[in-house]
Amino acid sequence: MWPMSDRWSELIAGDREQTVAWDAWYDGTVTYPGLPVTTAIWRTSYDGDQVRSSIDITVAANDSTLIPTRETDPLAPYGQLLVGGVTAMLRSARIAETVPLGTYRIDTSETVGQQYRHWQRGTVSRWLTTGGEVRVTALDCLADLVDAEFPGPTAPRAGIATEVRNIAAGYVPVAVTDLTDTGVPSTITYDTSRWTAIKALAATQGKVPYPSRDGMLRFKTPTVGAPVWAVTVDDRTLVDAALRHDREGLVNMVVATGEQTDGVSPVRGIARETTGPLRHDGPLKPQMFTHSSPLYYTNAHAQNGAATILARKLAERTLRVPFAAAWNPALDVLDTITLQPSPLLNPVAALLVSLDVDLTAATMTGEALIPRGAL
Repeated sequence: MWPMSDRWSELIAGDREQTVAWDAWYDGTVTYPGLPVTTAIWRTSYDGDQVRSSIDITVAANDSTLIPTRETDPLAPYGQLLVGGVTAMLRSARIAETVPLGTYRIDTSETVGQQYRHWQRGTVSRWLTTGGEVRVTALDCLADLVDAEFPGPTAPRAGIATEVRNIAAGYVPVAVTDLTDTGVPSTITYDTSRWTAIKALAATQGKVPYPSRDGMLRFKTPTVGAPVWAVTVDDRTLVDAALRHDREGLVNMVVATGEQTDGVSPVRGIARETTGPLRHDGPLKPQMFTHSSPLYYTNAHAQNGAATILARKLAERTLRVPFAAAWNPALDVLDTITLQPSPLLNPVAALLVSLDVDLTAATMTGEALIPRGAL
């Protein structure tokens, strides 16, 4: 959650006036402050090893300079950026705070509904454009880094935090304090993608990269922590919610394999879930996960490995809860929220994994993960 003052909860829960503003930037300069945005959808999601954000906006092209015809125009997709923020003001007390929405690289822009008018004065004539709108899609501040490749064969040379900073240099500033400078495991090698390397390095410390609202590359641990916000029935912040069950990814049996020190004779271990409705010999049927490792060189090693993996898989079981609620502009994906999907269920701590915000209507839909046992 973006850090806010102690009065933020009062402000966001009260009768407030909310204003969203977007500026266009190019080459370090504001080229069009206060874009006339008519619609805007902000999306952020976590997909298992990264968090990414995007923005889709529609800009009224009443000003002809907003219609991209040259590579340097404000809404052209050649290095142009959108920088946004939302200001919330409590009407009764005139308290206001501004929350940044981040920096986004324009990737596509399309002009629609444009009209043309012929102008002539004496012997001078030209065609003028009027009306229409520009539809823009922009990706978060990590977009250039995600697209980047190493210029040639590269191998780790320093600690993890230093490696990440070096890999991202020239593309995006890095909050290296989110990582420690421990040694890079020998199992990590770089392919051509800088982004793949950064994700692999972060994973060794149990973290995933995400685009911070201050335009930096930061890292988070994707686990449930202390709730920072409540989306519950009682305080009427919850508009709608549902529990979504999905059997995909469920595991109730793990097979671990390896080889003895002779490099030929196989070893094997099997761990099964033996109790409960999702047991391996129940109605769900066996849902097997296999894992092979050179560390399993006896059957006992493989058996211990299978048991460890199964225990982790059972602990990771979650229910995905789609919900719609009043928008809190400070919320971020991978925040922990208190979520009450139904008045018949107790509030539980949930990990926020996606947010879709209609910035015009100030409403949000999202998805959160709840441990299966919490309900």
